[in-house]
Amino acid sequence: MTSLQQEFKSLNAENRLLKAQVAADTQFLEDLVPFTIAGSLEGRNVLVLANAGRTDGLASAQNAIQVAGGTPCVVVLQAEGLSLDQQAVAAAAAQALGLADNDTRLLESVAASLPRSGRPRAASAD
Repeated sequence: MTSLQQEFKSLNAENRLLKAQVAADTQFLEDLVPFTIAGSLEGRNVLVLANAGRTDGLASAQNAIQVAGGTPCVVVLQAEGLSLDQQAVAAAAAQALGLADNDTRLLESVAASLPRSGRPRAASAD
């Protein structure tokens, strides 16, 4: 057996072990999460912003919000920057959260939670 074959065999074994560890961790979290979040969002609307190209994990997020007692309000945005610079989108998101149309907390909250490169640009004060 060549050293390359031995290395491949070793990497395959390590890969199987890592997959098993990830599966065990995932199962642990799936079992634990309902107990830790139950009721923590009772009676609250929770806005979930998703980009049209990246909706993986959306069902899990909605489920977690419901388990926590909240109501997920999903907005799938088609444009770059989550479209939060567009008044109609920001107003719809604010309404879903029970905020006033001109409430800046929505944009500030979303912008603070996004990675720097993906943040929507704030409107200039010109």
